[in-house]
Amino acid sequence: MIKIYRKKIVWSEKETQLFSDKIEQRRQNNLLRTENKKVWVRSFTTGRLLHHALCHYLELEEQETPAFQIGYGENGKPFLLDYKEVHYNLSHSGDWILCAVSDQPVGIDIQQKSSMRRGLCDRVFSEEEKKLWQGKETDAIFFPIWCVKEGYIKLTGEGLKKDLRQLTVSFGEQLVIDQGKAAAYFVQGNFGKDYCFGVCMFQREQQVEWMGEDIDGTGRE
Repeated sequence: MIKIYRKKIVWSEKETQLFSDKIEQRRQNNLLRTENKKVWVRSFTTGRLLHHALCHYLELEEQETPAFQIGYGENGKPFLLDYKEVHYNLSHSGDWILCAVSDQPVGIDIQQKSSMRRGLCDRVFSEEEKKLWQGKETDAIFFPIWCVKEGYIKLTGEGLKKDLRQLTVSFGEQLVIDQGKAAAYFVQGNFGKDYCFGVCMFQREQQVEWMGEDIDGTGRE
């Protein structure tokens, strides 16, 4: 089971007062050096959502649970030092942040839909996708493919060093093909009317469940 939590990026003095000490240490250190208020609010809100999501998933009381200890893999993918059986992944775009939590590795991506920039498909689509979608390179096709591929490289931990053109997204099989080999499964859809998301996993049978609504400043959903 993959549980997805969401939070809108908004400034909240109440949340800042209640949950500043719940933010993981590395993020706290970065926040101290961040002068741009928009970036600060986005980062704090991300840390706030992560603490809420993990507490909910682990059935821990938010107010009583300190900041989680985070480690980082070879390519910078974060993991929980004290709960290594729990996996999570974060993504933000526009006004929203998503957090996926599971007992198996997971990667998630959200993208705010906008006008597709000319030439971007050439940096994202595989040769197979170019042939399949030739003449149909609309936003409705591009952004779902981009979300799934971003979710996949976050699942594997490869990040930006991975050439997205090596990946082919098969919507019929809900499968990510990496250099000709079946590599991961995915769930893809819209988030409201202005966003799309992609969640990637190694096991096909995993279900995806959206958890409640946006959380408020008290930790309630």
